Amino acid sequence: MKPMDIAIIGMAGRFPGIENAEELMDVFSGGKDCVAPVDTDRLLKTNVPTDKEYIEMAILKDIDLFDYKYFNYPKAEANKMAPQHRLALEVVHHAIDNSAYPLAHFDGSKTSVYCGNSRIRYDEHWEGELDPTGIMGASQPFLSGRISRIFNLRGNSAMIDTTCSSS
Repeated sequence: MKPMDIAIIGMAGRFPGIENAEELMDVFSGGKDCVAPVDTDRLLKTNVPTDKEYIEMAILKDIDLFDYKYFNYPKAEANKMAPQHRLALEVVHHAIDNSAYPLAHFDGSKTSVYCGNSRIRYDEHWEGELDPTGIMGASQPFLSGRISRIFNLRGNSAMIDTTCSSS
């Protein structure tokens, strides 16, 4: 079998304490620690007690600011979607922006999507009855297919779970 050339033409990521992928190298080379105390504003956006002490964590900012209208999702479905799914859609969009190609360039292309992720348990946080529209947004196997569908990518689409190295 003839070797296949692979080109990485765009890159993006979401990292605790870092605004973009370009700053990631500064973290590695400068020894920056992205672990910090949980700020009160973050706690106020959740249902956890604000008067308790929490261990320091590496926390992603603005995970609650998903633009469901841009990605053409009903608000109710977006609210049931696991943060990993919402973040993945945003990161893919940023990677395409970073590639310097217009989004339309990839529309219908034979671009493949491979995602590594361990089990998502977002549905365990729902209150009340299980909502059928939320099942896809709370399940790991649907993530790569969701990305392919939203961006109309026609190559292979697969989830790869290698336990710890996929998390």
